[in-house]
Amino acid sequence: MYDKSNDFGEGSEREYFIEVEHLNTSVTSQVIPISPSAEPVKVDPNDSPAIIKEPKQEKKEEKVCECEARVRAFIRMVRVGEGTGELIKSYDKKEKKTIYITHDFQAGYTMAFGGTKITNLSTHPQTIYKIKSSDQGSSAAGAYQVMRYTWWELAGFEVKNKKKTGKYFEDRDLLKKHNVIDYSAESQDKICVILMEKQRPNLINKIIANKIEDAIQKDGCFIWASLPEINDLSHYYYNDKRQPATPLKTCMEHYNDFFQEELKGNSNLHLKKGFLKEFGYDCCKGNISNLVENNGTCKSCHEDHYDLTDKVKWQTQFDSKWGDTEAQKVACKKTCDDILNKVGLANTSKAEADRYQTALENDKHTTILINSAEAKQAVQYINEQLKNGNPVQVGVDHALNYKGGKLNEGTTDHFVIIIGKACENNKIYYRFYDVGTRHNEKGASKNNKLFLKSDNSLKGTTVYSGQTYLVTQVRKNKKK
Repeated sequence: MYDKSNDFGEGSEREYFIEVEHLNTSVTSQVIPISPSAEPVKVDPNDSPAIIKEPKQEKKEEKVCECEARVRAFIRMVRVGEGTGELIKSYDKKEKKTIYITHDFQAGYTMAFGGTKITNLSTHPQTIYKIKSSDQGSSAAGAYQVMRYTWWELAGFEVKNKKKTGKYFEDRDLLKKHNVIDYSAESQDKICVILMEKQRPNLINKIIANKIEDAIQKDGCFIWASLPEINDLSHYYYNDKRQPATPLKTCMEHYNDFFQEELKGNSNLHLKKGFLKEFGYDCCKGNISNLVENNGTCKSCHEDHYDLTDKVKWQTQFDSKWGDTEAQKVACKKTCDDILNKVGLANTSKAEADRYQTALENDKHTTILINSAEAKQAVQYINEQLKNGNPVQVGVDHALNYKGGKLNEGTTDHFVIIIGKACENNKIYYRFYDVGTRHNEKGASKNNKLFLKSDNSLKGTTVYSGQTYLVTQVRKNKKK
């Protein structure tokens, strides 16, 4: 993937750029001889010998799925930015402007970091490629510049600090699930779709619904740094500055051109017809506009889904940096702040103006009182932040009169981080990281869910202890 998380630093700038004086194009005609063994064409005696009727052939027009055409066009647009597409950025000295020239599309499947050619596509190379006279290196390989640790994760292996831990989870093995058995051209195209599904579950639905600009700036830019997020700049930083990205206008021009080609059945990709159905998208059944409702992208809950797990990393509060064991036991807030800090956000404040107080225990600490109006505003705030790619810190109550009701405002017992939104059986839930455990598989479990209730409260269980959490505070984000 383009600089998403390379082996020498997050979001480092890497750009394929060719400088040319001018362009010369030539067309070569190809003469196809008639095979001597070909059967002679029979001439009707009633016809003039000079007029030979060719056998009539019925032209069968294969219907193109518009949904698939849109996704294919989007993928081709991404590849231009990655430097592995059918067009590549160049600079015309005479005109003094950036232009795009034709490029070998198929060669992109065998291109590794630094221009190294991959000779074996039986699997991802899983090699660190070095740039000459430089200590920098990367395992980025293929048409979508996938890193080796990304390949491991897609294969179901647990990865920490870009290294395998030795643990394998069959339910996480997306390559096996989608029958990706090698690193061939078709496999790489399927991996691109898998990444879109895994890292930004909202993305493909937006593309199908023709919300392309939103798909680029609100989802695609989190996977590929070559796509713009704000003002034609990448979501990712290099040397404390946002990287330059392909301008949105240019992205849209490429997408629209490729979409028209795809509608005509002209594609250089190796995805087979019906590939979206393999991923659970029954898009060609009926009208496309019915696939995605006007007020959201999920057909079940009619709301947007978000997943920030690729951007936000789980941490445990049981870390020696917080002090001794006793200090670590009460370091949940510090740890949640640290998680926010690592994505560019400041520590949250307990000031009333900086939080939504959604619930309080009564004076006797025998029951919880929900402030439904405040909770509604809090949920709207969470949605807005997730849409903008920001995690949200929330306080939760897990035991009435916990430690004598002396913690925080007398209600909040613990802090967690909300990192996603989805639905289950049409019920909306918010996924969270729980820092209160030493075990990653529990703290970052996909089953840590806070369900949205009819009174706007958020309630669910944490995997590590099985305790029921009720959100009592929603802290507002601030930039550093």
